[in-house]
Amino acid sequence: MRCELYGAYTDLAKRFNRMRSPALRALISLTLFFSIAIPAKVNSATSAPTPVKIAIALEVGGVGDNSFNDAVVSAVRAVQKKYKISDSYIRVIPTDGTTADRIARLKFLAKAGYNLIIAIGADYATAIDKISKDFPDIQYALVNSKSVGALNVSCLVFAEQEEAFLAGVVAASSS
Repeated sequence: MRCELYGAYTDLAKRFNRMRSPALRALISLTLFFSIAIPAKVNSATSAPTPVKIAIALEVGGVGDNSFNDAVVSAVRAVQKKYKISDSYIRVIPTDGTTADRIARLKFLAKAGYNLIIAIGADYATAIDKISKDFPDIQYALVNSKSVGALNVSCLVFAEQEEAFLAGVVAASSS
């Protein structure tokens, strides 16, 4: 995952990109994303804060794939624990792998009132592009694709070639 920030945050982006562990970078990115998405507590006696509802649309393979699905679910569980979000506000939903199914599931989650929908995998790009226009008040995160340019969509892309290079360096140095 490469971070691309401009202006005053360029140094921060450079330090983020030098981090070695892609899982740590993903966890930090999701934690920052959720920190922004979760509303601050209101000290007014008349209005209670609206709880954030988070949905994770899994790629084919679901939980237990030892890849993006597991990394995102793990990060969301860490955020859930940190911010004391009830299980009733978190939903994990798999796909059968078709574009029509992805669109139907994202539409279901949007209509169900989820504030943040995380879609895992580049195959969700078409579905996110369509649904994000139909439901512009919902925030979306698309993992492993940067092909959607809507304002309410954050694309999280991993620099896999850098990870492969580092794995090669480790393998070569240990042989």
